[in-house]
Amino acid sequence: MQATVRMMACLVVVHALSLGVQAGETSAPDPWAVYQGLEPGTFIKQWLLCDPFPVFEGAPRPLDVAAQREAFDKDFLTEHGGETQVRPTMEMVFHTGEWEHRWRKADSPTDLVNIIRHMGYEQYAVTYAWARIDMPAETSAVLGVGSDDAVKVWLNGELVHENWTNREVKEDDDLVGVTFRAGANSLLLKIQNRGRLWGLACRRLDPEVLGDRLLAALGSGDLKMVQICLAHGAKATAKDRYGFTAVQVARMRGQEEIVQLLIEKGADPNVALPKAGTPQGFLDLLWTSLKENYPMMEYAGAFDESWHQECRERIEGMTGLYQALPVMDAMLVRRLNDYHTGLYWEGKTDPSRPPVRAAWVEDQVVVTDCAKDLGIAPGDILLAIDDANAVERFRQEWPGAFGPTVYARASSACRAILEGEEGSQIRLTLRNRQGEVYEKTLTRGGGGLGSAPQPTLSSRELDDRTGYIRIRGWAGFTGADFDKQLDPFREKPCLIIDVRDNGGGQDFLAETVIGRFITRKVVASISFQRRAGTNLYEKFTNVVSPRGDWQYSGKVVVLTNEGCASACEHFVSGMYEAGALLVGTPTVGACGWSKRIELPAGVDLRCSLTFPLHGKMPSPLNGIEPHHLVAPTIEDIRAGRDAVLEKAKDLLK
Repeated sequence: MQATVRMMACLVVVHALSLGVQAGETSAPDPWAVYQGLEPGTFIKQWLLCDPFPVFEGAPRPLDVAAQREAFDKDFLTEHGGETQVRPTMEMVFHTGEWEHRWRKADSPTDLVNIIRHMGYEQYAVTYAWARIDMPAETSAVLGVGSDDAVKVWLNGELVHENWTNREVKEDDDLVGVTFRAGANSLLLKIQNRGRLWGLACRRLDPEVLGDRLLAALGSGDLKMVQICLAHGAKATAKDRYGFTAVQVARMRGQEEIVQLLIEKGADPNVALPKAGTPQGFLDLLWTSLKENYPMMEYAGAFDESWHQECRERIEGMTGLYQALPVMDAMLVRRLNDYHTGLYWEGKTDPSRPPVRAAWVEDQVVVTDCAKDLGIAPGDILLAIDDANAVERFRQEWPGAFGPTVYARASSACRAILEGEEGSQIRLTLRNRQGEVYEKTLTRGGGGLGSAPQPTLSSRELDDRTGYIRIRGWAGFTGADFDKQLDPFREKPCLIIDVRDNGGGQDFLAETVIGRFITRKVVASISFQRRAGTNLYEKFTNVVSPRGDWQYSGKVVVLTNEGCASACEHFVSGMYEAGALLVGTPTVGACGWSKRIELPAGVDLRCSLTFPLHGKMPSPLNGIEPHHLVAPTIEDIRAGRDAVLEKAKDLLK
């Protein structure tokens, strides 16, 4: 009996203690990251952030995307309930090996939360952000979530959103429909850094922002997103900054299902188009956008309003915007001859070519490459295209050919005379090496030249003195990968690096390679970035430092042509400064970097940002001139002889 009494007494004490703990948690919660309601438009700036969990065991492997994705799907919080049940406290500790991970208070001074500010510069790592939101009643809402990089979102333990992505954090990149319950709600975000910056942004969207997001959803025809926005307060009468209604934008894009939905929700289908929806009004807007953003209009030849006036005269009488866009593109945008600047719109298609490539050689149009089994050989002369003289067709294309240098323009003109609609036929008249004239009818598009894809990075030994490394792009490999290609040639006195037709990629990767060939710092490029709407420029100097515990000390030749663009010009310039010989033809010669300018009617203008100096000379419209100018002859092409490579080998001797 006494034992029974004692047991009952113990149970009473335990129950009382339990009630006390629960009462304490309810009556005096930690106020950090606890929100009483969530006002529309207000960003969540106060969070509990968890110390970072590393993605990799050991050294980071940036190219191992599978391991990064595995970390994204791994639950790092299982020690305390897991991602679906965790309830963070400042005392909670997670263990990974010898490391401890705790929750930290974070209060961002800005709408975008800079995780690096709170957690330090952690590459390839995962963190969690938690907040509690107390709602007076059940509430449906849309959260605008931004992240750098990948993100998952749980509300009250339910996974409501995930996006495996690699991006900079921006407000409202993802829209997440949620339902808050009455009382306390647990909001948990998982943010994985895949390199460089790291951050998050989260808010409940208000009707005005939802209206903006509705208009943005029309860009991709996202019916589901339009429905979400309308269901949570967006107005079907929303207008973009140019005065276009959502119905007008959807109609111009051919999104009839969305048009009908908007009309059902109260949109007026008969509102008159704003001025920017007419060819003349759009022309004015495009011209202003170029003048306010392009870094060097005068340098490209636009000294006054004459380009604008010529284009206005050409489109006079046109009533459809999409009818006038190709004219504006040719007369204003392509005329800048800048590969980083272009005009894009719904329905714009790239013309197709037959499985033949040609070049302007010795004042003739000459086949340089073709698919096998066509009965055409490199070096054959193209005499006529659909009965039109090939040389005359080339000269007709030349004035409007796209390209900064004569070499780039010649390449553009040779493409243009062969191009046409996908699936259409083209009849070629050719003369072979023996002087025989023959005809071939080919189909445009659908297969290219039939050659197998080539690796981005490859190498071979040319002879006992000379190594050869081919780099086809500045992405898809690391500095360590390049070092493996270079290492067998460390003791050879000569090296050739071939970057012909390398269209660019990542500047930092180009700098990584340059670092193996210098014993002092060199300037790879100097860029002057224009501040939009002004004539003020900010200077950026890219200085490259020696890399690693050894540098290649032999003679280096870099092979170039008009296909070298963007980051490749950055590389060529740095190697020029490092003392390498350049052999071939000039690089493409374009302005640098690029930004997107959204114009009305679903039209985008990609516009260069900077005016660069390469090799201490302005490269736009000039390219980087090689020390030795070498172009193949017809006989070189017929013999399969690489004249540029042979010249480089002769120079190294």
